[in-house]
Amino acid sequence: MPFHLIPPPGVEIDVTKGERVAEDVFVANKTAPEIAIFGLQVAQRYAAKRRCDPPTEEEQRLCNVFGLAWSSALEATTGSQTADGWTYSVTTPDDVFLWVPGASVEAIRRGTEAAREVFHTAGIAPQEAALGQYEQTVYDIRGFERPEPSVESARAASLFHEAERAAFVACRVEASGRYLLIEGYDTPYWLERCAKSPVLSWQPEETEVA
Repeated sequence: MPFHLIPPPGVEIDVTKGERVAEDVFVANKTAPEIAIFGLQVAQRYAAKRRCDPPTEEEQRLCNVFGLAWSSALEATTGSQTADGWTYSVTTPDDVFLWVPGASVEAIRRGTEAAREVFHTAGIAPQEAALGQYEQTVYDIRGFERPEPSVESARAASLFHEAERAAFVACRVEASGRYLLIEGYDTPYWLERCAKSPVLSWQPEETEVA
């Protein structure tokens, strides 16, 4: 089960019932934890002003579904929807997620697995591929001004696009706004990698005013 209830430290309680209740909520709303949490994350980013566009109707629906599953799981386990110290985790293999509006749970999982297989076969971390793709995008946007991405970065970007194409083919759903999303950048290693990227840390030279 990809949705897990996590009790506060020192609290020992059987969370099986609560997790099953949450799963029932996801199934009833034709989604899954690893998909619904995407809507929650979008809403959180927008609220924190880390996203310019407000959640779409579908993203907000997913956010609401996740909130309902979370509160229902808490109530089934503790008798309260606001139990202090409780949290949750959602299993998203390799932090790879495919967003395809209107696709079924099975289709999204099929596409996500296809993308993961590309990364595994190439022996590259999904985050490395996404970082390469981001460097290429930033380099393009600033008009190909140096420093340019490395050969390794270009290869990583190519693998990202290959994984994205594989995901779309496996999903077999045509939809506008679909894309491959890689998370997992909140670890010290990846934060440092991004901060030390010559492409991402580049700043334009200031022109002296006579």
